[in-house]
Amino acid sequence: MKQIAYTSFIYDPQSECFSVMAEMSIKSYLEIVEEAYKKDGGIKGQRTQLKTKSALSIRERLVNDLARGTVIPPIVLGYLVNPQDKILSKENSNDEIEEFIENVLFAEEVEENKSNNIEEIEEIEEIEEIEEIEEIEIEEIELVIIDGMQRTTALYEAMEQNPTIAGNTVRVEFWLTNKSTSLIYRMLILNTGQVPWNLRQQIEVINGPLITEIQKNIDEIKLIKFNENERRTAAGQFQAKDIIDLYMAFGSRNADFNTQETLSDQFTKLDFIESTGNENFNEIFYKILKIICKIDNLIFNLEDLAVSGKFKDGKDFFTSKTCKIGLVTAAAIEILGYPGEEFSEEEIKENYERVIKKLENFCNEISSKIRSGEIKDYLDFATLNEKISGKTSGIGRFERNGFKEAFSFLIVSPRKFKDLEVVWRHIKS
Repeated sequence: MKQIAYTSFIYDPQSECFSVMAEMSIKSYLEIVEEAYKKDGGIKGQRTQLKTKSALSIRERLVNDLARGTVIPPIVLGYLVNPQDKILSKENSNDEIEEFIENVLFAEEVEENKSNNIEEIEEIEEIEEIEEIEEIEIEEIELVIIDGMQRTTALYEAMEQNPTIAGNTVRVEFWLTNKSTSLIYRMLILNTGQVPWNLRQQIEVINGPLITEIQKNIDEIKLIKFNENERRTAAGQFQAKDIIDLYMAFGSRNADFNTQETLSDQFTKLDFIESTGNENFNEIFYKILKIICKIDNLIFNLEDLAVSGKFKDGKDFFTSKTCKIGLVTAAAIEILGYPGEEFSEEEIKENYERVIKKLENFCNEISSKIRSGEIKDYLDFATLNEKISGKTSGIGRFERNGFKEAFSFLIVSPRKFKDLEVVWRHIKS
């Protein structure tokens, strides 16, 4: 008998099924799902283990994490009950459900004729619409993997990599039903039926804690809330939604990051996973924000730095989101590497120290030029305005990438510049 701990039992009167949450060892789970896994989850149309290069890279990361003991979200399994068992009533107690699972679902030997309990329905090659539910086929086994094929594959591979994790805990949700359509419906809702979220939507779900943490860690910053249209009136004031965009640009290491990109873009997802996988990711991002605030504080009240153009006063510099995105992307690339490039923890640390030192020196140079009265010539907004002018389409993309190139040159160049003309000239017209 398998070792299993039950955490909750919920009866669904609409579909007349039970949802049972449980915990068990990885070894027990893999033994239980072995037959279903061999048949691609037990549901025709269910996604098999993904095999694209980007998906394999993401799963490789998950496998490595699992081998080190990470915890994954619950896997959802379905079990087709024989109606004669009369176990799917709200009158059944938790003890009765538990006894059923122990005596039937986790029986060491499965009778051959149990598969006859399954009502077959026509088979199709792909699941397209929820209205076509009657065309999907449940394979002739009782247990099916409704949601978790990729995680199950990763668990098998992690066990091969590190057999000592066999006793680690995995959470499983069981759907017990006597209707095959109920299992298919659950699969559609959990997988195919979902509306794809873009990465911005996902980040915005956690923007509350993220924004709170930013304000807690950066004394110099004051964030204007998402539902406010307040203009910047002091140094260090920024729209919260702009900071979310900076976070995404920093994580994807892409100044031209499309905030509406869906998660079907596995490479964008992979870039973000690789970046945020660094345990110091947020601290690195916060330090770059602090430097932006420091520069903003130095030049915010400076006026008449240029006669005309987008950048005339000091406050205009970081009021521009394209300028901020260009800086954080350039810093991210120099510290974490280009998308697809991997640095060791030691390399990231060395890159971080080098980039921060360069940007701190840039702040010191600005401060020095302010004291000497040479700040207007040093910032050279006249050249900057000339380099970004003349575009009639794709202005945002042009400016983001232009600032990224300019700040990348500023960061990597070992030279000390008398002014920023040579920096702004790296913005390609």
